[in-house]
Amino acid sequence: MKAYQETPTARVVKYVQLSDRIIASILNDNLTSGEKLPSLRQFSQQNSVSLTTAIRCYEHLEELGYVEAINKSGFYVCVPQQASVNVDFPMFKSEKCTLKIEKFQQVNAFKSASVAPLLSAQLSSEYIPKDMLQRCFNRVFRLNNVDQYLYGNAKGCNQLTSAIAHHYSKKGFRLDVEELVITNGCLDAVAMAVEVVS
Repeated sequence: MKAYQETPTARVVKYVQLSDRIIASILNDNLTSGEKLPSLRQFSQQNSVSLTTAIRCYEHLEELGYVEAINKSGFYVCVPQQASVNVDFPMFKSEKCTLKIEKFQQVNAFKSASVAPLLSAQLSSEYIPKDMLQRCFNRVFRLNNVDQYLYGNAKGCNQLTSAIAHHYSKKGFRLDVEELVITNGCLDAVAMAVEVVS
């Protein structure tokens, strides 16, 4: 599986072209993991682009997982991990059981402020990368691509599945992009999983 595919440079913006060039250097071992990249100002001068384009290029590389930004130090190369990892999944024994309505009546208890709302668990706002998400939203609307207003592929956006596969490749999980399916939330994913195995 090749999680990353170089974007055709004839119809993309400058920072994506520069990103593709850096990624190619990483994949060809011209840049190694942990190697420090030029500062934003140096990068903009070397490639005769604006500082804004340099920033967008490094942000794009960071989102794809090829660059890591270290506070007050700079930008460093990341090389996706290619080795597969053996994961021991637990075996579950299915057993027939009878649902008790009392269990569902306890849902009202979660309306109390003194009880943790586990049935509607959400990530604390302090852990949400608000700035990065805002940059992503701004970039999408700035490109003004008509595709963002239309229904996409039933299996999910190809760029998103490729990015997910690339992300997990760094963790040692080799995922086939063609086998990834994007769902509208966790419940859809669970329902699909149940339909597949039952």
